[in-house]
Amino acid sequence: MILFGKNTMKYSPRYVIYLAIIKYLREEQIACFNYELQHTSIRETQQFLNIVERYFDTDLFKNKPLVWQDIWLYYYLKRDEKSTFCKKGLVQQYEKEIILPKNIAFKEMYDSYMILGLG
Repeated sequence: MILFGKNTMKYSPRYVIYLAIIKYLREEQIACFNYELQHTSIRETQQFLNIVERYFDTDLFKNKPLVWQDIWLYYYLKRDEKSTFCKKGLVQQYEKEIILPKNIAFKEMYDSYMILGLG
């Protein structure tokens, strides 16, 4: 069940990209990546991308994707990269097909876990 319009995103493009990237990183890399993101004033898209490039090779989205849709983020970053991330196109499709279904499945599993009194 999606509670927002069909042409809007629930999450920001940066967050969607972040969620995709951390699938590829080891735990200590994620900790360093998170630390830098939290301790850097990220006002511009390029600042965010500079941090991403220090921790992740975006070519992995194309050359060794964990899910085939990861290539969408590669093309979104390479082709659609402008001064700001737009909330449409490939990143919106990725959120719709990859991020949101996982969140819904996790919420359903968590709710079932709580109903059974296991939480």
